[in-house]
Amino acid sequence: MTNAPTRILGLDPGLRRTGWGVVAAEGSRLRWIAHGVIAPPETAPFSERLLFLLQAVGQVCIDQGCDEAAIEEVFVNMNPVSTLKLGHARAAVMLAPARHGLSVA
Repeated sequence: MTNAPTRILGLDPGLRRTGWGVVAAEGSRLRWIAHGVIAPPETAPFSERLLFLLQAVGQVCIDQGCDEAAIEEVFVNMNPVSTLKLGHARAAVMLAPARHGLSVA
């Protein structure tokens, strides 16, 4: 009996563009499955952009049949306001897979 490959969703959060990619991991082998970019409407209010990210990443989890997720760490830049906003985006992106039962690293 063989185990099905684990589908891992990788996320690079951002308020303007959030990149995502899915790989299938089988032992030490990785195989590309899909990738894309989520771009919330730039003119939407901040809270709506976060909601857009939450919903779109959740849909990727469903559409791609993901088993786990990994999210890039936020770096601290010179502008604390920008860093805080990016942290909000990361939180929305982190909650989406967790909401669908995926472990998030």
